[in-house]
Amino acid sequence: MKKILFLVCFLVLAKGTASAQEVQVTFDSSGSIQVINQDLEKKLNLFPQYPYFEEARLFQEPDSSYSVEITSDSGGRTLRGHLRWSLSEKRDAEWRIRNLIFESQTENHLDQDGRTSLLVSSVTLSLFGYGALVPIAFSMSDAGQIAGTDLLMAGGSFLLVSTLTSHEEVTTNEASLAGTGGVLGIGHGFLLTYLIGGENADYHAAAAVATLTSIGEYLGGYYIARNLRMTGGTASVIGLGGVFGALDGFGLSVVVLPPTASIPSVPLVTGFTLAGSIGGYYAGYLLSTDHPYSDGDATVLWLGAALGGVIPLANLSAANVTDHVSLPLLSIAGSIAATAALHHATRFTHFTQSQALYIGLATAAGSLTGLGISLIAKGSGQTNVALASLGAIGGFCLAFATTHITPRESKTTGSLNIQLNPTALLAGDVARPVQLAGLSYTF
Repeated sequence: MKKILFLVCFLVLAKGTASAQEVQVTFDSSGSIQVINQDLEKKLNLFPQYPYFEEARLFQEPDSSYSVEITSDSGGRTLRGHLRWSLSEKRDAEWRIRNLIFESQTENHLDQDGRTSLLVSSVTLSLFGYGALVPIAFSMSDAGQIAGTDLLMAGGSFLLVSTLTSHEEVTTNEASLAGTGGVLGIGHGFLLTYLIGGENADYHAAAAVATLTSIGEYLGGYYIARNLRMTGGTASVIGLGGVFGALDGFGLSVVVLPPTASIPSVPLVTGFTLAGSIGGYYAGYLLSTDHPYSDGDATVLWLGAALGGVIPLANLSAANVTDHVSLPLLSIAGSIAATAALHHATRFTHFTQSQALYIGLATAAGSLTGLGISLIAKGSGQTNVALASLGAIGGFCLAFATTHITPRESKTTGSLNIQLNPTALLAGDVARPVQLAGLSYTF
């Protein structure tokens, strides 16, 4: 009887001892990280009090508290230490690991294809734009200070934009609209200043306003393209819409000028140009929302718009037409008509930039061909311009029509698969059926 009681007590004590043992658990809630090594500790910084940290393992105690076993290497000696962790400290480690994994996944899937373009545009604007405008705004006269300001603006803009976008999405479309906005912003700043101040506007103030509007439109273009999730050539369509709108606005200001005006009204010209640019932005936005544009589509669209505006102007000028109403109106009408026609035509295309470049080269080649024919025939100046224009139009249309078009949406078609197996005749086993041919159709 005593032996039985002794055996029962021994088993109870053994069971209690086994249940009181600590159990290794993972550091994260997903159950994947059992050991924190040196590389992971450098990112998490959970154990800064251990300068010679090697690795750490986590154990759960019977009372639901936690014990961390830390291995260190000090002067070739392996040391082991223990830390007591509460549940809150365990959850803090889980939170740090979860954030680290999220940041790593975000960085791996971050679209930064346009980051280099964004940096190039920021440095270019600072070097050739802000670097000249800021000294004018502050009335600098010392050559060293002016040069230093220019260099400081260029280098500082690179460091600033590079730092701010190191972990941010920068697509090619965001970079495109930002760069276009920065360039147009300089012009918009001068237009706004002279619209308000007229002929007596201070050019120092104009330089300051131009700098601020350029930076504002640069940032605005980036965030607008980002929030609207622009794709393909959408940003190019909107940005160049602002350029062509400004030109059309200037042309309209010439149309409405009184015939007797010897000096154009500054507020009138700047007001129409500024309004035209803003309207062009909006028109480009409407075009881009009607159907998606690839980068090549956008280039072809604005190449055609430029041809539509320049050809009437060049031919009328060659014909010695000096009417200040018909010249700009026909140029504007030609540009708008070409834009409308190509907007419809590019609905079914998906040109690449290399294909757009080919169309541009064909346009130039056609113009040179027409001009060469006219010169050989000893044509007049008006004939030279006319044949060069016809050659440009012909080259553009021919290249557009013959360039291979990649459809936006491809329809899946069935495929017929015929299989022949003549080697089966050589198998020799006539008792077993063999397949000599097969026919299958995939829908």
